[in-house]
Amino acid sequence: MMPKKRHKESRLLFVREAKRLCQKEFIKWFKLAMDVNHLMQYFKEKDIDIPILYIMGKEDHMFLGPVKKMVKRHKNSVLQTIHHCGHVCNVERPDLFNQHSLAFIAQHTPLEFNNIQI
Repeated sequence: MMPKKRHKESRLLFVREAKRLCQKEFIKWFKLAMDVNHLMQYFKEKDIDIPILYIMGKEDHMFLGPVKKMVKRHKNSVLQTIHHCGHVCNVERPDLFNQHSLAFIAQHTPLEFNNIQI
């Protein structure tokens, strides 16, 4: 899932966190990951009226293809891809991940909320 040399940090993060989980917690995590498939099936079948942003690495070999197909079918979905990045793009390229996220939020925030300082 993260085969390239530049995915090393993401692989190590995954392995380190997986080792911290006891078997019971790992099974819970695995079941949660499987539930994502059901949620994605729901989104495939139903076009919802809220804006959705998908941010993915161009080298996400497992999920990029299906998400591209879904974005083509849904009018309110946008896909931003990050070059030289795999599955865990928020770890590999946090700067670009945050830029895309904040730009999307700003674009879909009502004008009266745009000037609020947090």
